[in-house]
Amino acid sequence: MSCIVRNRPGMLRYGAAHYITDQMYTPGYCEQQIERDCERSGISTKEFADSKIILSFLDEGFGPEEIAPLTDILLRTHPDRFMVLFNAHTDVVRLPYPAQCFTAWLINRNEYKLDQFNYNFDIALDRKFLCLLRRPTLNRARLARFLLYNIGLDNVRLSFGSGAQGGLEQYSSIVGCDLPLLVDGVLTDRVQEFDIANSLFNSCLFNIAAETSSQTETNWRSVFLTEKTWKAIMQRQIPIWVGVPGLVNQVKALGFDTFDDIVDHSYDSVLNETQRHQTVFDLIQQINQRFSLADCQSLRQQLKPRLQDNFEQLLTYFRTNRREVFNAVLEFDYSTT
Repeated sequence: MSCIVRNRPGMLRYGAAHYITDQMYTPGYCEQQIERDCERSGISTKEFADSKIILSFLDEGFGPEEIAPLTDILLRTHPDRFMVLFNAHTDVVRLPYPAQCFTAWLINRNEYKLDQFNYNFDIALDRKFLCLLRRPTLNRARLARFLLYNIGLDNVRLSFGSGAQGGLEQYSSIVGCDLPLLVDGVLTDRVQEFDIANSLFNSCLFNIAAETSSQTETNWRSVFLTEKTWKAIMQRQIPIWVGVPGLVNQVKALGFDTFDDIVDHSYDSVLNETQRHQTVFDLIQQINQRFSLADCQSLRQQLKPRLQDNFEQLLTYFRTNRREVFNAVLEFDYSTT
């Protein structure tokens, strides 16, 4: 599959997420990778040198620090002739090169089938919380243990490690039980992972979304909104996020209701990761004590217009994101020489 394609003569679109490896900072690696990518994409090195470059990281949550070895090269070889498309770095005006951020880009995943999903508000709630921790990490293991022993499976529908390809032994003692914890079985394909129509997932009011971005665990340090956030909105649920600072504010900036009158999202401004996680744990306990399952059932009916408005906002992004990216690329094309 080509990673460099012609947008038009004189402009190339370069999908470069594969650069994010330990080798990236090895001297000469990025230059050699550009040559390899040109060869396998049928692009001559001269055409690459002469073209404007749209460097796309739309499908991964990387920021400028992670891709600096590559952009440093382009700053030398293509000054004023390249731009970067991010989905996880919002402060683009401070960068030394043109860039645009489309935080809601991953809504465009075809697996969602948003236009075909009709939510039934008459589904009876059987849990207060939903928390699907399919990819295991240390922080998620601690979250699973908290939910298991402080909230209980009678109040939370919980999974852990259903998407793992082995290696769960290291987390068993942390979670405090045999793994994986399964709701929908061991996941074998992406269709299962993006299943939003399953009634099990729609019978909870609060969605504890453990987002991919983390200050300590992964490559993704910036605010990276993935299907974990969007599925909560698709399923007409109230999200509680476990992620990096500022994530909730970014969701608000996109125009979504975060139900601040019900959920105290002050954890979003806590910079220390351990303290922020504990604040989220305390919040979940408070909500669990405040609302019975019957209360949650009643609350969902009261919030029906707002939950539906959130979904309609999601549909707007689903239908317009690609056009916005196209316009950004077009504007860059005509604003540079």
